[in-house]
Amino acid sequence: APTTLDASLGDGYVERDDEVTLTASKSDAEIRYTLDGTEPTESSLLYTEPIVISQTLTLWAKAFKKGYETPVIKHQYKVTAAMTEKKFPKKEELYLYGDINPYVSFEREISQGPKFSTAKVVCDGMTDVTGEFIVNGCYLVFVPAAPLALGHAYTIVLEEGTAATANGDPNKAMQWSFTTGEF
Repeated sequence: APTTLDASLGDGYVERDDEVTLTASKSDAEIRYTLDGTEPTESSLLYTEPIVISQTLTLWAKAFKKGYETPVIKHQYKVTAAMTEKKFPKKEELYLYGDINPYVSFEREISQGPKFSTAKVVCDGMTDVTGEFIVNGCYLVFVPAAPLALGHAYTIVLEEGTAATANGDPNKAMQWSFTTGEF
């Protein structure tokens, strides 16, 4: 079988210091990469640990293994100014009441982005929760139409471009989950 090469992040907006992990299907294949847009060779940087993205860049990677086709991947990452500060609630928070308003806060003021209408909260991976998203300063808050039911898993799904900074930088695509507790 040919060797395959995968990256943990696809093209698009990322936040400063996000990490991308490269994986080859043949564990003994050497992964070589460049960050300057040039095609990697057997003397390019050797991949040994996740790559930290600190600026906008093009990652080009190749897996080298004698006798196998050499797969290539190329991804463009743009660092957004819409940096996440906090997501609430998080899975680690032990007890959550049903009358909460999940939110994400950003490091700077945001407004509705072009994909604002796609933001959603999903219950148990199946049902969209009725409610509305509101932008207030640095916050994107979900206000459910009724308190969230207890004992369920909820996932907040925000596409790239749900929110944007004043200069038009979109948020990166993100989702996170939490479970409401019961007494």
